[in-house]
Amino acid sequence: MIKEIPKELDYIYHQVKPSPAFPWSVSMVYLAGPVDFTDDAHDWREQVADKLLEFNIASFSPPHAFKAGGMADPFVSPRLMAINFAAIWNSDLVFVNLGNTLSVGTSREIQQAINWGKPVIVVSEKRGHYLSDCLVYPTIDKALEWIFKQTVD
Repeated sequence: MIKEIPKELDYIYHQVKPSPAFPWSVSMVYLAGPVDFTDDAHDWREQVADKLLEFNIASFSPPHAFKAGGMADPFVSPRLMAINFAAIWNSDLVFVNLGNTLSVGTSREIQQAINWGKPVIVVSEKRGHYLSDCLVYPTIDKALEWIFKQTVD
């Protein structure tokens, strides 16, 4: 079901139509996960992005997309979330690596993707009720394997 673009995203994308619904094709994956207080926020995203490209699947990585200081600034943070939500809207699925941390921003991204009917693939050793609407895998490789099977079938 194709939904209209939410009003909060309208100023970013005026005439954007969502890409074909999953599982018929996966052409764009949003890479979500904690950015602050973690040493590998960029590393795992680069690894996943490289593997996705082998299957001609593009990705959006928030920490790679922009650098911004002052995230506590009330004028910066909402604009960054609007950009991230626009990227989620235009992605076919959301790939989440929780690592050892669940951040507020990641939680918001997961919930927004679920609200829009986007599949959410989570890499986590822990399962919880907050992940009940997600596919959960213990490793990045297992999660990617599932994605690649969808694109080949």
